[in-house]
Amino acid sequence: MGWARRAAAGGLVGLMVGGAGCDPLDCGPGTHRDGAECVANAPVACGEGTILRDGRCELDPTSLPDAGGLECPPGTSPQGGVCAPDPVPFVACEGGEAPVAGPGCEAMEPGEYCVTGTAVDVVTGCPPGADAGLGAILIDPIARLADPEAPPLGAAPLGPGGSFALAASGTPSRLVVVIDELDEGAPDTWTRSLTGVLNAAPVAGDTYRLVAPATTQADRAMWAAALPEVDDLLEGGYLVGRVLAEVDGVSVAAEGVTVETNRQGLTDCAGGPCLRYFGDDPGLGDFQPAGADTTGASGAFLLVHDGSGLLQLDFTVSGGADDWPTVTAGANAGSAFHLVLAPSP
Repeated sequence: MGWARRAAAGGLVGLMVGGAGCDPLDCGPGTHRDGAECVANAPVACGEGTILRDGRCELDPTSLPDAGGLECPPGTSPQGGVCAPDPVPFVACEGGEAPVAGPGCEAMEPGEYCVTGTAVDVVTGCPPGADAGLGAILIDPIARLADPEAPPLGAAPLGPGGSFALAASGTPSRLVVVIDELDEGAPDTWTRSLTGVLNAAPVAGDTYRLVAPATTQADRAMWAAALPEVDDLLEGGYLVGRVLAEVDGVSVAAEGVTVETNRQGLTDCAGGPCLRYFGDDPGLGDFQPAGADTTGASGAFLLVHDGSGLLQLDFTVSGGADDWPTVTAGANAGSAFHLVLAPSP
């Protein structure tokens, strides 16, 4: 046999040997060979609490209580295996017109100071509508006590988003902004709402900024109905407050903290001024039982006054991680005073 024929025969033998060793088993995607069989790269069905990922059964994070697997009612979210109330932003309107920062008083005259801010509904955080007929009125509360007819230091209708700016002069001992209807003939929809601005005489040329919460008559009536021991909430006067905490740079309602004053016995509602804590409803539609000593998830409280003169107190907060300054505020017959206790910057 010549060389060529031997090479051809050898090649044929080599092909035959290779053919004899070929495995016809062809495993498809997602499977692999296990002996003489094709098996799945992972079990076809992963067990409870696991999920198929990259060919393996891994822990399903959505099955954990604090990661969304727990079904919670509206207004709550899974936290540590339980449904905990969502943080309640104070000035973060979820519907309607959003609050707008108050303009400045660029045209201040020599000797004037400026008070600028935004009026918002104390419950919703939204500003009153542009058609509410409300205005911001700047007064000296001490002068008003001596003379209820003392003229205001300034007044202006609310602008877009509840904004206002008031330039005033003089040397009042204190400043208070009142949110109220400017037209006495308009429907009485809002309660005369006061917000403290400054506990010392203002300085000419300075600008004072604030959020001015206001209360509707409907909310005042709701609170009075929930407090049968109160004959007329507005007649005696009251103070409604919100305690804020700082979470990741956002102001939220502070839960589980205590509002303290320089007057003892305010949680004993047997008679005289009485401090009541709202419950968890962000709409401030419920109260904790009398004697409760910490805020609910709404971070709100109500100080009921008996109308016996001006009630002036020093308010501070304890029991939380933040540091709250002491703020002087009070209540007087015929008005609703608003207080926001925010952490020191």
